[in-house]
Amino acid sequence: MVRGSVVAATVAMAIVVGCGFVGCGSGKGTGDKGGSGGSTGMGAAGAAGSGAGGVGGTSSGGAGGGSSSCLGLHLGSAAVTLYTPPAGAAWLFAGSDSQGTLLAIDVNRSVRVVSATAAGTSQVLLGDTAYQPAWAFDPASVVALRRSDGVDVLVSNHSNLVLVRKKGPAITVVTLAQSDNSDLWAMALSAGSSGTLAVFGRGKDRAGSPLAVTAVDVDPFVSMTNPSPSVAQQIAQMPQATRTFTPPSGAVAAATPTQIWLTTERINPTTDCHDTGQVATCSGGNPSVPWLDCTWHVDAFRLTKGSDLQAAPVATVDGRAYVHVNCGDTSPVSQLDINENLGFGANISGDHGAAVDPATSQLGLVLTYQSSPTMKGLQFALIDPSGSLPINGVVQVISDPSISISNSSSWVAARGGHVFYGAGGLPPSPMWMASATSATMSLLDFESVYGTTQLADGIGLVGPMNNPDTSAWLQPLACTH
Repeated sequence: MVRGSVVAATVAMAIVVGCGFVGCGSGKGTGDKGGSGGSTGMGAAGAAGSGAGGVGGTSSGGAGGGSSSCLGLHLGSAAVTLYTPPAGAAWLFAGSDSQGTLLAIDVNRSVRVVSATAAGTSQVLLGDTAYQPAWAFDPASVVALRRSDGVDVLVSNHSNLVLVRKKGPAITVVTLAQSDNSDLWAMALSAGSSGTLAVFGRGKDRAGSPLAVTAVDVDPFVSMTNPSPSVAQQIAQMPQATRTFTPPSGAVAAATPTQIWLTTERINPTTDCHDTGQVATCSGGNPSVPWLDCTWHVDAFRLTKGSDLQAAPVATVDGRAYVHVNCGDTSPVSQLDINENLGFGANISGDHGAAVDPATSQLGLVLTYQSSPTMKGLQFALIDPSGSLPINGVVQVISDPSISISNSSSWVAARGGHVFYGAGGLPPSPMWMASATSATMSLLDFESVYGTTQLADGIGLVGPMNNPDTSAWLQPLACTH
């Protein structure tokens, strides 16, 4: 978390605005391969969780109304403790809404869901004694949706995925999916146009195990008594409930209380890449491999009901990367071959990250960007619910080799028509802000970030402090206007 003042104000960078795919630099080099994937970390008291292609995170809601203007972020007040779990209990970021940050506490493999505010108050929405899961493993991914009469919680331990609904004093638990391959991920919940919409993923997001995303309106299943076949079987047999994406697709879900944005990556090496004439030198007797200049794509789907999953994407953002296959590899290039990636974190999927502005329902995107074998950079976009792009083609080339765009606790946020991205880790850590025409960078002193929440006049970073402290902390970043 942030533990100090802003290290530097705005740092001058080489910025290319709307450079497209011509004239963004050239060069020659090899470099290490960058993998694609995502993770959702546990709290300081627990072991780290892992994710497939960014599945498992959520970024929704916010606290307070406040001004919609947010021209930048700066260090606000000191970090505050959101919630301290019981000794030995880990915690997960489970989302946020207008009333606070939602945390899932792993208590003896059961889940306690807590709403915590920036003022330091907390409320237990679901007690860990309300139900006892049948599984023998810790929860790996949890998302929560506060309701006027209770709370819905989508929770998975990789092998089982259940919806827990607390309505008044009544508790209902419905198994939505099961897997023998330990590849289930809770992605998002919302109260959509057809009732409660649950989105989850299945698969390893790799060759032979592509990622399948399921979006299902769950209210009819919750009301069933002794369903036969089981609810999980019925959902698995619904042809319109699931869509399979070519791996690695790096699916990410970002939700508001009433809708879900789903983003996926794709590249067609036959039509999207061309040979640059440059080669990466190989060792061990392997022939040199060509550097390819590739256009890759992030598709954005807007879901308010389950059938929306089968519709065409609302918008597509085209990225750019210089790639080559591994030496000795005869398979075509894929997203896994992109050299620089955004790392891991809430709603980060290696090569792109996403976050929604709850005030406008706009989706902010950050993509890794390359215009030469030796260049690293970021590309920003902002998508309206209608599919228009108020921000598109804004690119920042990072010329300083000491500045990293990737880290295990990266984060994305959108507010007031701007997109924010931070690569948290060893301080000082860079944070970028993009408008419709440019991007700027500041250096902050923060470490792990497990999720973000919108505050009355800013954005809060949610994460641990330092061992042996096991609490969830909130670091406010205030808007500049």
